[in-house]
Parts: sequence; structure tokens; C-alpha cells
Amino acid sequence: MNKSPARLLLRTPNWLGDGVMAFPAVALLRRSLPGTRLIAAPPANLAPLWAAFPGIDEVVPLPKPRSYAATVPLLRKAKCDAALLFPNSVRSAVEARLAGIGNVAGFAAPFRNLLLARALPRREFDFERPERLHQKWDWLRLAASFLDLPPEVAEQAEDEAALVPLPRLNVPPADVAPGLLLCPGAAYGPAKRWPAARFAEVAAALLAAHPDLAPAVIVGAGGDAPAAAEVAALLAASGTPVVNRAGNTPLGDFLAAVAGARLVLTNDSGAMHLAAALGTPGVALFGSTEPALTGPIGTSVRVLRSHVPCSPCFLRTCPFPDFPCMGRLAVPDVLAACEAVLASSPLPA
Repeated sequence: MNKSPARLLLRTPNWLGDGVMAFPAVALLRRSLPGTRLIAAPPANLAPLWAAFPGIDEVVPLPKPRSYAATVPLLRKAKCDAALLFPNSVRSAVEARLAGIGNVAGFAAPFRNLLLARALPRREFDFERPERLHQKWDWLRLAASFLDLPPEVAEQAEDEAALVPLPRLNVPPADVAPGLLLCPGAAYGPAKRWPAARFAEVAAALLAAHPDLAPAVIVGAGGDAPAAAEVAALLAASGTPVVNRAGNTPLGDFLAAVAGARLVLTNDSGAMHLAAALGTPGVALFGSTEPALTGPIGTSVRVLRSHVPCSPCFLRTCPFPDFPCMGRLAVPDVLAACEAVLASSPLPA
């Protein structure tokens, strides 16, 4: 990068959790390019996330279903002179080039390299440095490469960026701040979901011990609705106060609910990453995935997992009937973790 762009398009990640894991990289770009306007171009459903991010100057929501006829005019109207692509897709590069952006950078990938002015090599996993295996390091390296930082300077900048607390999102308060927030879904697939009956059992026990956390509020996207409905039905049957908003939770409301909650119980999902970004106390349950790669950033969310021989498998659906990784996460252990998190962040008087 010979000179700082006047307007830099950030084609941000397509998933909520990935977006949060890219926060340190975007914060590094913001600090390094003080005179540049940063324009985020996320999928439309994630626009509130980037609108809340300090240092983002404009947001260009990309509609779904996507078509070049719909997205290219929006990107062209942003009048950016450079673009940094977080997604690895050929499509993201085609959109940027059709929008008239000549200086397009992103990770190298077959076919799309021809569309990139700068194809940045992907980071090799260094298993001798497990502290640098996390997905955030990919995004940080992408930002450092775009900034043309020398290797030794880049590593120092990445380390410093990773240690800086995540930017405090500008989130309005929820109309009714939930005490206990339940997020039993996971868009990736059922292998990331702790059984609904166990979610309900933990929630019922928590509210029996802490009535001031009631009601339990369940949130999630449309795909989370079946798991949420099962948890809600079980809680209602036990007489536990519950409000089910899953499938009817716009991201702005979701942000406000997570920001205001006293405790979030969640699978490895976007909700987990949001809780970490917002500093909300939480417990996250891992099954088929690996916390060292995609765990929450920061210290507010505690991770629980049962590390069985077949995990992490990264499968969407478990092939074993006993679902060993999630099946061995016992209710007493999860309840104890929730109590410990509550004790370390007591309710206000």
C-alpha cells in the first residue's frame, strides 16, 4: 500500500461470529488509517453489527438473495478507491471489480487471484504456537498485510491488537433487559447444539435459585426456532417463566438483549461471540468445534467442553447415536459453571 486510501471498502465476513472475530483486525485498520473512511459492506442482516462498531464511517448493506445487479450499484455508489475482502469467495472479488475498484486485496485463492490487485497468502497454522491458532489471527494477518507492515512490525502490531479489548459497541439498551438469556441454536448444525432438554433443566434450576433472573428469554434466528420451541415448552411445563423470541429477533434487538443480560447460556454460536464482544457474562458449550480456533475473545465468557477422542470433528451432524462430545457435558457441570460466572459478576444491588 503506497498511500492510504481515501475510502476503503471492507467486505466483512458473512457470519455473525466471524464478524466479531474480525473486530481486532478492523480495529487495527482503524488505528493505522486515521484519515481513511472505512465503509463496511456486510450482508444486510449483519448491518446493525457494523453500524454499532466504533470507527466504521458508513455501512453498505448487501441484500439477500444476492445478485450482481443488486450489489454492484450499491458498491459503486460508495465510491471507494480500495477494497479489502474478508470472505474468500470469487464472488466478493467480482463484485468489487465490477464496482470499479481497482485496488482489491484479499486472501489468495484459485481463480479469484486474477481479480485481485494484491493476493495475500494465507497464514500457515503454527501448532508450536497454540496461542496463535485462533481465527482472529487470520483476520489480523490480512489487515497487517494490507498495511504493508514488515514481518517483525506486523507481528508486534498483531500481538498488540489482539491484547486490546474489543471495541465497545454502540448498542442502545434493551426495552426489558433479560436476566438469563438462552441461545440453544447454532446455525452451523446440530453437532454444535447441546440437547434442548438439558438447556431447559439448567435454566429451571438457575431461576429456582435466582428468581431475580426471571424470566428466561430465548433468542435466535429462524433456524434456531425448533430448538428454542422445545426449550420453551419444557420450561413452561415445569412452571418456569419463559419468553421465546427465537425466529423473531432482529439483530438490533439481539444486540440489545445480549448487552443487557446478566448471564448468557449458549452453544458455540454468534451469540457467544457477541457476549464476548459486549463483555456480558456467559457460558459457552462446545461440541464438534475447537475453542482454540473459534472460541470467544476476551474473558467474560467461560467455555465448557468434553474433549472426547473424536472431537473436534467439525461435522455438522454427529454420526454417533450417543453424541459423545455434547452428551458428556452434564447438567450439574454446566449449572456449576453458570453459578461460578454469576458469583464472579454479581447482580447489582
